[in-house]
Amino acid sequence: PMGAKPYALDAAGCPALRTDPFVACVVCKHGTGRRVPPDPDAGPRFVEWSQEAFDDVRPGDEIVVRNGTYRDLAVRIDVEATAEAPVVIRSETPGGAVLTGSSSLSIGGSHIVVSGLHFRDCGVAEGDAVFNFRVSPKRHAVRSRLDNCLFSGSGQEETVGKDIKWVSLYGHDNEVSH
Repeated sequence: PMGAKPYALDAAGCPALRTDPFVACVVCKHGTGRRVPPDPDAGPRFVEWSQEAFDDVRPGDEIVVRNGTYRDLAVRIDVEATAEAPVVIRSETPGGAVLTGSSSLSIGGSHIVVSGLHFRDCGVAEGDAVFNFRVSPKRHAVRSRLDNCLFSGSGQEETVGKDIKWVSLYGHDNEVSH
């Protein structure tokens, strides 16, 4: 309707396209310092779980992993995003993207949000983790977040009794929440 505000305002008084907390605002191109929603024409990028899907991730990207079961696929994401333009990686529906077998995710860089993935019966090499806040011993994630992800099952039978972790925290100012 005429005169209606095109967007709801978030808690900071900035316009937002959705109430979904995982959809980030980006810095206004007009230099006003206010945040505006991402370009609605660009929208999220829908992908199947694979390393190739994440090789060209850039700050401000929202990547939606299509619902399905993905087996034995280790993915590394290394990107320097910002608070104003974080990288958001989420399942199409919470728990709908299921990673299993030797699937894992390692993130490095900054301002990366991972949400809604289900890691089921994942087993990785001894001393490693299914989800790592680092891509190498010297390249850690900072100011990043793991939200609303489910880790279930006991892993592969051959890993029972070995040093296997579901989540390994490295870096600083990272968050894990339900």
